[in-house]
Amino acid sequence: MVVAFIEPMEYERTSQILEKLQDVITKLVVKDCVHIFLFSNAGQFDDDCYTVVSKLKKRYPYIERHYYHGGCDYDNGYVDWMSEFYDFVHFSAKGLVISSQLRNCIMIDLCDVVVTCGAISTVEYARKKKKRIINLIEQ
Repeated sequence: MVVAFIEPMEYERTSQILEKLQDVITKLVVKDCVHIFLFSNAGQFDDDCYTVVSKLKKRYPYIERHYYHGGCDYDNGYVDWMSEFYDFVHFSAKGLVISSQLRNCIMIDLCDVVVTCGAISTVEYARKKKKRIINLIEQ
């Protein structure tokens, strides 16, 4: 199974949200056998998800962290640097800039489960695609 983390427009980091995030991601790994996580490196929510997944990866080394870049920055140094943090780094076709909304849709198309914290347009798209949605605001 594959999980995509979708950054909301506004994210207020609280201890309650961080606890929910830890619980949700752990259950996805342990009970649902999720092993691939999609990230966009879009902000604090994505960073918090990355931290939780990276800690779990120490206990469950089969976990994969995939980074989806929306721009067309093909600087080899940047690609190599991001490869130090992620197991796979995905870039759009050379010269093609992808908006954050389109990148989110691509990630949703590739996943089974969407984890977010209030990203309304993303949730609507995920519902249309019949994806399982875990919205931490509604938990």
